[in-house]
Amino acid sequence: MQATLDMTFPGSERSAIAKVPLTTVWRTLIDYENYPKILDEIVHARVLERRPHLTIVEFRAKVLFRRFDYTLAMHEGGHPFSLSWTLVQSRALRVNEGRWTLEALGARETNVTYRVHVVPSLPLPEFFVRGVTNLTLPKMVQKWARYAERSEALDA
Repeated sequence: MQATLDMTFPGSERSAIAKVPLTTVWRTLIDYENYPKILDEIVHARVLERRPHLTIVEFRAKVLFRRFDYTLAMHEGGHPFSLSWTLVQSRALRVNEGRWTLEALGARETNVTYRVHVVPSLPLPEFFVRGVTNLTLPKMVQKWARYAERSEALDA
């Protein structure tokens, strides 16, 4: 797994390689209501509205023993296989924005890159927020790549 940091983006970024076609990873990314099966931190996900290239999704997360709800606008597209999001509503977060970008490295190999910028509503030191983000990101991206691989095996 490679770790990169883009200084023009105020959040964090991680990448992993999934040993499946790009379209398999894409299907898992836009299957929002299954996010709780992939990520332990997401305990609930519900699609509120679906339009072409835009889906509004309500999430409930549990991070550091605290549960909170938030709603994201999921923007599908822009780059052929790019999923970005912006925060619609949350009492716990002021900012939650980011992007998944997929790049085919071959017929059965996909580079999966995740970028996120989160600012909680509570005043927390930036080093703490960045530290928690940087601890969870590598595992999360690896989990997603492994889930996509298992998903393809089940479809076969």
